[in-house]
Amino acid sequence: MAKTMPTAKTLEAEMILGTKVAKKTREEEYLEYLVERKGRPVEDSTWMNVAALQKACYSIEDLMSRSS
Repeated sequence: MAKTMPTAKTLEAEMILGTKVAKKTREEEYLEYLVERKGRPVEDSTWMNVAALQKACYSIEDLMSRSS
């Protein structure tokens, strides 16, 4: 079964577990964040970009502070 991207309605983020460079250009790096979902096992964590997190009304800084 294919995984679907979480949406603002389905995502309840707990914390950010990691980061990776999803795309790199000469001027910029585009990061993705491994987001642990609230009430779900770590195996269900999802890679999300900044736009998807902002659309779900989450702050990267807030989620990163929860993981420390």
